Amino acid sequence: MITYQKTFKQTWLPILLYIFMAAVMVSCDGCNRSTFDFNSSAVPVPDPSVTPVPDTTVPLILSTTPVDGAVDVPINQMITVRFSEDMDVTTVNELNITLKKADSTLVTGTVDYDLTNKKVTFIPNSILERNTTYTAMISTDVMDMAANKLEGNYIWEFSTGASADIIAPTVSLTAPADGDTNVAINRILTVNFSEEMDVLTITPLTFTLMADDETPVVGTVELDITNRIATFTPESVLGIDTIYTATITTGAKDLDGVELEINYVWEFTTSDIIDDTAPEVNLTAPDDGDIDVPVNQALTASFSEVMNGLTITETTFIVTDPGLALVLGTVDYSLAGSVATFTPDSALDVSTVYTAKITIGAKDLAANALAADYVWEFTTGDLPDNIPPTIIATNPADDDDFVAINKTITATFDESVLASTITTENYKLTGPGLTVVNGVVNYDLVNDIAIFNPTGNLAPNTLFTATITTAVKDLAGNPMEMNYVWQFTTGTHEAQTVAQGVVPLGSSFNYAILAAAAISNLNPPSSITGDVGLNPGTGAGITGFSSPLTCPEVVGTMYAVDAGGPACAVNLGAAPNLISDAQDDALAAYNDAMSVARGTAASISGNLAGLTLYPGLYESTDTILISTNGKLYLDAQGDPNAVFVIRGTSDMTTSSGSEVVLTKGAQAKNVFWTTATAITLGVNSIMKGTMIAGTALTLNGGANLEGRAINQGVSATQITCDACTIALPAL
Repeated sequence: MITYQKTFKQTWLPILLYIFMAAVMVSCDGCNRSTFDFNSSAVPVPDPSVTPVPDTTVPLILSTTPVDGAVDVPINQMITVRFSEDMDVTTVNELNITLKKADSTLVTGTVDYDLTNKKVTFIPNSILERNTTYTAMISTDVMDMAANKLEGNYIWEFSTGASADIIAPTVSLTAPADGDTNVAINRILTVNFSEEMDVLTITPLTFTLMADDETPVVGTVELDITNRIATFTPESVLGIDTIYTATITTGAKDLDGVELEINYVWEFTTSDIIDDTAPEVNLTAPDDGDIDVPVNQALTASFSEVMNGLTITETTFIVTDPGLALVLGTVDYSLAGSVATFTPDSALDVSTVYTAKITIGAKDLAANALAADYVWEFTTGDLPDNIPPTIIATNPADDDDFVAINKTITATFDESVLASTITTENYKLTGPGLTVVNGVVNYDLVNDIAIFNPTGNLAPNTLFTATITTAVKDLAGNPMEMNYVWQFTTGTHEAQTVAQGVVPLGSSFNYAILAAAAISNLNPPSSITGDVGLNPGTGAGITGFSSPLTCPEVVGTMYAVDAGGPACAVNLGAAPNLISDAQDDALAAYNDAMSVARGTAASISGNLAGLTLYPGLYESTDTILISTNGKLYLDAQGDPNAVFVIRGTSDMTTSSGSEVVLTKGAQAKNVFWTTATAITLGVNSIMKGTMIAGTALTLNGGANLEGRAINQGVSATQITCDACTIALPAL
C-alpha cells in the first residue's frame, strides 16, 4: 500500500490539481493570476505527451532460509524468504506461503512481512519434527504492488536434524568500535550479528544509546536482514566530546528464538566535527583490467571507511555485460573489512569483458555518498575456480607458549575469502571445557587475514583452541576442505601476558648514532646507514672518520651544533633545535621504556645465551651478558608487530661472536635495549634493536648492529664505533 500511495500522489494528484485550478481560473477571470503559479515546482505540470510506463517486471525470490537442500536444520527454525521488490502485503499470507511434510501434512503457522527488507517470515506454531524432510512453497498468488505474479510456484526442500538451535547469537563487530575516540557527531551506529536475527526483536528497546549523563538518545532502528546488520540512527547529531554507551540487550533473538546470552555493551567518544568526507573504493577483486577471471568468481569492493549496509544493494553495486545487460546477482555487505560482495546468480560467460560499478547511491555512516560512480572492468577466462581456500599462517602459531593475554588472534589465507563468511560462528576461540571466548571478528581484505579480537583479556597460563570452520568460502564459493584448528598457551607472568607497545622515538627515529658527549670512529672504515648527530657536545667531539670532508662511512646526514666538526657535518648553529629536539625525544624514549606504566617486568639477569624470550617486558638489576659465541633468541610467535623491551639498571654486555637471533617474524624495529649505565657489544657480535644507554655505548671491532646507538642524560659519555656496522632497522 505504501508504494501504491506514493505512485498515486506522484502521477494522478498533480493532474487532478491542474484540472481543478484551471476550472477555478475560468470561473474567476478577474482574479489575480499570480496566485496560481502553474510553473511552480510545488505543483508540477504533467507532460500530456508522456504516457506512464506500467510496471510489468516479475518479482523474484533472492534468497531463502533454510536454503534449498539444507540438512540438519534446527527443529526450531523459522522459514524466511527475501523478494526482489516490494510485495502486496495482502497476498503475503498463510494461504500463499505454505510448509508441508513429505507426506503432504500441512504445517500450521503464522506469516509476517517486513516491508523494509522485502522479507516474509513463516513461523511454525510448534517445533518441527526431527530428521524430517519439509517442502516450502511460495505460490503465484503472491504479487508485487503492480499485481505482477511470480513466474511459477517457488518450491524448495530442506531436512531437519535431531535437535533445536540453542546456540546464542553474538555481536561480531560494531561501528564505532568499543573504545573509539574522535567519532563524528553525525555518525550512525551499526552492529553486525553472527547470524540472521528476528527483525521483530531488533528495536529501539533492544538497541539503545545513552550519553554519559545517562540521557537516552532517541533514534530509529533498522535491521538489514541480508547482511545481519542493525543500524541505530539518532534523531539529531550527537553531543560534542561526549562518551556514549551503546547496548544490544538480551531481547535480541535469532530466527530460532535464541537470545543473546548477555547484554552486549560498548563505548565510544565523540569529537567536535561533522563528517563530510566522501568514502572511496580502495580495492576490488577482480581488479580493474584483470584477465582470466574464473567464471564462478564473486566480485568484491572494499571501502575506505565503514559504509551504511542499507545503501549497498543490487541498485548500487551493478555488473553489466558487453551489451550493457545487467548481470543478475545478490549483493552482500560485511562490516568486517567494509567489503561489498556481488555474487552472480549463474556463471559468467567465458572470455567476456564485464563492467562493474559502485554508484553514488552507496553512502557511509554519516550519509556521505561516493564523489562519483566507481567503475572497473575485467575479463573472464575459460574455467571456473574449484580450488578450496587454505590457511597458510596463524598468529599465534600452533603450539605457541607464553602468548599475551590481550593477544589478537589472526589467520592468513592463500586467497581472498568472502568477508560475509568471517563471523563468530565460523571463527571461534574456546578455552578449557570448550568454553566459548567472546570476541569480535574482522577481515583484512588487502592481506587476506581473518582477525579475532577477544572482548577481554584471556586467562593466563591457559590452553586455548582456535577454529575456523568449513563455512568459510572463497570468492568462487569454494568452502575450506576441513575445519582448521590450532592451539596456543597464554603466558604465566605479566611481562609475557600483556603485549608491549613500541617505544616512541620521535625525531630521534632517523639517527643511527645520536650521542650526547662525543662520537669516536676507530679503525675505519666503518659502515653507518642513517643519520649521525651530536648534542650538546661541540662538533669537535666527532672524530676518527677516514675522510672528514666526505665522511664516506656515513650513508645519511651528519649533524653538529657548530663548525667544529668534520667538514661533512651540517652546522646547525643557526637551527640548533633540529638536533636538540632529537636528543629530547631520545630522553623521552628512555623514560618511556623505563616507565612503570609498561607493567610488571619479567626478571632476568646474568648470561642470556641459549635462552628464548617471547614478546614482552624484561628487566635486570644485575649485569646482562650474552657469552662468547652465545645466541639469544627473540621469538615473535608469528606476530610481525610483537615488541620486546629489555631494560636494566646495570651494564649490558655481549661477548665476541655472540648473536641476538630474531625468529618467527620478530623485527629489529620492535626491539629496545635500555639501561641507566653502559652498553658494550663484543668483537664481531651481532645485535638487533635500538640501544639507549645512560653512559657509554661501545661497538667493538666488527660489531654489527641493526638498530640505533643512542645515549642520553647528564651522565652520557662517548659512543664508540670500532670498524663497526650500524644500519637503521627495516621498516
